[in-house]
Amino acid sequence: FKLPIVPGGTNVVYLNDLIIENYLDSLLDYHKNSYDKKSYVQVIKLGENLYAYEVELKKETSNESVPDDNGNGNIRIDNYRKAKETETNKLSYDMDDNKEIKTYYTNETVKIDLEISDDDGIKAYLYIIKNGSITIYESSYITVQKQEVEDTLVLDPNEYKDGTYQIEVVAYDGKDHKMVKKSDKIMIDTVAPTCKVSRNPDVKWTNAAKSVITGKCSDTKGKNNGNSGCTQDEPEKIYTEEGIYNEVSPGTVSDKAGNKTECGITYVRIDRTAPTCKVTGESTDWTYENRILTFNCTDKASGCKIASVTKEFKETAKTVSLKDENAVIIEDKAGNTRACKSEYNTNSNGNPSSIFNIYVDKDKPTAPTITGGSDNWKNYAQLIWVTTKSTAPSGIKKYQFCKKITSTENCEWQDLFINKTNVTVDGLDIAYYHSHYSGLIESFQGNVKKLNQHYIDYGKSEGREISNENWLRTAQSFGGEQAYKVYFRAVSNVGLVGTPSAAQKLKIDRTKPSVPDLSNSSGGALTCGNVNISANSTDAVSGVKTIQYSYNEKNWYDDWNSTNLSATPPQVFGTWSAPRYNVVYIRSCDNAGNCSKSSSTPVHIGVNSASPVCGTEDITGTCYEYKVITPTCPSGWTTADYNKCGLNDATGNICCKHAYSCVTGSQNKTCCHD
Repeated sequence: FKLPIVPGGTNVVYLNDLIIENYLDSLLDYHKNSYDKKSYVQVIKLGENLYAYEVELKKETSNESVPDDNGNGNIRIDNYRKAKETETNKLSYDMDDNKEIKTYYTNETVKIDLEISDDDGIKAYLYIIKNGSITIYESSYITVQKQEVEDTLVLDPNEYKDGTYQIEVVAYDGKDHKMVKKSDKIMIDTVAPTCKVSRNPDVKWTNAAKSVITGKCSDTKGKNNGNSGCTQDEPEKIYTEEGIYNEVSPGTVSDKAGNKTECGITYVRIDRTAPTCKVTGESTDWTYENRILTFNCTDKASGCKIASVTKEFKETAKTVSLKDENAVIIEDKAGNTRACKSEYNTNSNGNPSSIFNIYVDKDKPTAPTITGGSDNWKNYAQLIWVTTKSTAPSGIKKYQFCKKITSTENCEWQDLFINKTNVTVDGLDIAYYHSHYSGLIESFQGNVKKLNQHYIDYGKSEGREISNENWLRTAQSFGGEQAYKVYFRAVSNVGLVGTPSAAQKLKIDRTKPSVPDLSNSSGGALTCGNVNISANSTDAVSGVKTIQYSYNEKNWYDDWNSTNLSATPPQVFGTWSAPRYNVVYIRSCDNAGNCSKSSSTPVHIGVNSASPVCGTEDITGTCYEYKVITPTCPSGWTTADYNKCGLNDATGNICCKHAYSCVTGSQNKTCCHD
C-alpha cells in the first residue's frame, strides 16, 4: 500500500486501509459524519506532506445532509507585456469562459496576475509552470483562509529559456472542492529571425514579367526552443524591365515576438528572351554506326545553362521524333527554354519540325525465302526462285549465294552477276536459274519467249508462278554435275550481311550410266536347258536406279529374279527357261533419269526330241529348234497340237512365232525336225 508521491498523482484505496496504516483516524464529512470504512477513497497529492481525500462511496448512517457546492468559485489568470499593459495585450479568462486558447508571443519579461475567489473561501492553492509537456516548476501548496486570493508570477526570459510555457493553477475551497485553471500559452522567443533574400547574391537571372524581391523571414529555432514565427511585414520591391539591377536590399523582417533583422543586398537580372538551338549531326546517308546529334545552345543575355547536349541513337530508324517527353530542351540562366528543332525538316505549316534525320540501320537484311530445289535427281536445269525478297531499312544493295557439297564445308559467298555486272535488285522478285550447262542459261537472256517456254517446261507443271517483268536472270555457273545445297543472302546498303536463306537442294546429273556388262550362261548358243543372264553397271553421280531388259528396245522390264543395286557395282540376275529364240537388250538408268546404251545377248532355248510331247519320232539326246518362217498358225492345227510340240511363246500365246514342218500323212500329227 502506497500513497501517491508525485504532486498531482492519485491513488484509490479502502478507507479502512488508511486507518490501519495510521494515515487517518477517521474521515468525516462537513457534518462530522463518518464514512463507511469499506468506502473507496481517492488520495490526491497536493504538495509536500499535503494530501486531499475524496470519498464517493457510502458513508456511515447519518440523518444530516451535505450542502452542494454553489459553483461560485473562480480563478482568473492575466498575462501581458510588461511595457504595454493595455487591454489589447491582456489575455485573461474566467473559469467559465469557453474562449479559444491563444498563444502570447514575447521577447520580454512576462507578468502573470492570479485572482482566486470562492464563496466557501479558499483553503489552499499551488501553481505549476510547464514548457510543453515538461514540468519546469511546481510550487508547494499555499494555505490560506480567505474569500479571495491575489498573486503575481513573473517569467523572466533571462531565467527561462526560449520556449512555449503554460501556467496551471490548482485551488481548493473551504469545502474541499477542487478548481483547476490553465493560462494561455506563453511563447518566449528572444532570438531574432533570419532573413533570406529571394535573389542569390551570385549572378542570378529571371524571366518573370516582374521580379519581386523580398526578404524571406525564417524562424527556425524549433518549437521546444522558442519559435514565434514570422510576421507578414516582409517588404517587396518590384522590377519589370530586362536588365541588371545591383545592390538591392529588401528591408527588415520580424517575428511575432517583436525580434527584427535587417536583410542584406542582392542582384536582380531579368532576361525574357529564349536561347537559340542549332543541331548538328543530322544526315540522310544511311549508317550502321550510332548516330550522334549535338544540340548547341546560344544566348546573348543570361547565357546558357548547358552549352550543348548530345544524344546518341543506337536503334534502327530512318527518322526520330523528339516531341514532348523526348524533346531536347535548352535553357538559359534565366529559365527561358526552347525545344530544339530539325535543321532540315519542316512541318506542313512550314515551321521547323521536331522530326530529325538519323538514318541508322543496324538490322541484318531478312532472309529471302527461296524454293524450287528438290531432293530428287534431275538431268535438266533446275529453276530456283524467291517467293519473299529480303528487306532492310536502308534497302538491299546486292544478293550473294554460296553452295555446299558437304555439311562441313565452308560457305564461300559470291556476288550474283547479271551479264557480268553486279546486280541491283531493290524492289524485285528474283528468279535464279542454276545448271552446270551455262549455255542453257545464257540462251534465256533477253528472250522472253524462251524464258516462258522454260517456265512451262520446268516450272508450270510444278505449280510455280511467273512474272516476266520481275525475272532476274543470271549467268552465274554453279559447277558440274553433283548434289549440293545453295543458299542466298542479301547485303544492305550500309554493308550489313543478311541472314542466309534456308538451303535448297540441287541434284544435277546429265551423264549416262555405264553400258551394262553382261554374263550369259549359254554364251548365246542353242540350249535345251535354262539360260542365266547377269548384268552390272555403274553411275558416278546420282547412282544406278534400275537395270532393265527388252526384246525390242522399246518395251523395258525390270522383273529380274534378283536385284542388288546396293552392291558394288550394282547388278541384277535373271533366268530364262521357256523354249525361244530371242535377242535380249539390257540397259542401265540412273536416279536422274539418264539411261545408258544397251548391251545385247541371245537366248536360244530348244526342246528335247525324246520328249513325249514331240510324238513318236525318236532322236535320242538331240535337241532341235524350229525354223522361223511364219507368225501364223497352220490350217488344221488345234491348241492341243501346239501344246504337244511345246510351241507356245514366252507370253503363252498359242500361235507361236516359230516355224515348224510336219509329217501330214501319219495318224497323229507330230513335230518334225530339221
